[in-house]
Amino acid sequence: MSLYTIAIGAGGTKPNISTFGADQFDDYSIRERKQKDSFFNWWTFSSFSGALFATLGLVYIQENLGWGLGYGIPTLGLLVSLVVFYIGTPFYRHKVIKSVNLAKVLVRVPIAAFKNRKLHCPNDLLELHELDSHYYNCTGKHQVHHTPIFSTHDLLTRCSPHHSVK
Repeated sequence: MSLYTIAIGAGGTKPNISTFGADQFDDYSIRERKQKDSFFNWWTFSSFSGALFATLGLVYIQENLGWGLGYGIPTLGLLVSLVVFYIGTPFYRHKVIKSVNLAKVLVRVPIAAFKNRKLHCPNDLLELHELDSHYYNCTGKHQVHHTPIFSTHDLLTRCSPHHSVK
């Protein structure tokens, strides 16, 4: 049971932490793009260093100095990381917009997919329902460009003005 708990915890946090960190960099800036690469290098290095320390160092501490200290060190590290996280929150570049009803937003996607299941995208990409380029320039949001790989996404969001997910 404990191995499943670890797998769920690591599977739920590791992909989100790297993505959250990457969102702090502007993809349109060459300097920040290089910093993003450096971020991933340091994030991977620190993740694996932490796993190595937990496997070797904490096991040694637990076996030779006591279980209380062996569990106390990661607990203290977690508390320090939470404090740093909450102190830094006002400085984060991209923040999640709070929704009135998150369940409603999550249910809308499968409903739209079901309604659009028989639609076919037009051959001409200009016929896809997309927002005006001025909107993207003013808001700083990124336009998702059409690719054949993500044609299902087009069916969900762009091919039908009546059932699109926004």
